[in-house]
Amino acid sequence: MFLELFLSHLSLSLQGLPEVLHPLGSLVCQESFSVLTENKTGSHIFRNKQQLRHLLLYENQLIFCKQFSEKAGICYQFKFSLAIANLGMSSVVKGDEKKLEIWILGQSDVYSLGAKTRKAKEDFAVELRNVIIKQ
Repeated sequence: MFLELFLSHLSLSLQGLPEVLHPLGSLVCQESFSVLTENKTGSHIFRNKQQLRHLLLYENQLIFCKQFSEKAGICYQFKFSLAIANLGMSSVVKGDEKKLEIWILGQSDVYSLGAKTRKAKEDFAVELRNVIIKQ
């Protein structure tokens, strides 16, 4: 079963969020990133196509959404999520000051997040690091 989440104080409409992800906790911050997923298993590196995703950082989940427009305004469609309790991160990516990397502890998938600006990356990284530390 899926829920449609409306956060009127933020004018945010999130569709398709599975109930199993609740409780999300409070919304900490949000930002749009170019997301590239790499699977770094042994000597084999798998990369998928870079996709623009809007990330919603909650206290318990990092939600990846696709942004689209409707008559009522901008809406977000749930794509996938990562549990904060299982996340690792690095805000230093060699050769690109606008990227950060996140991963699920114990797994080989690495999510490379490219921000529009260095400041956007740094601000999001600070908030993400704080939420991870609190777990």
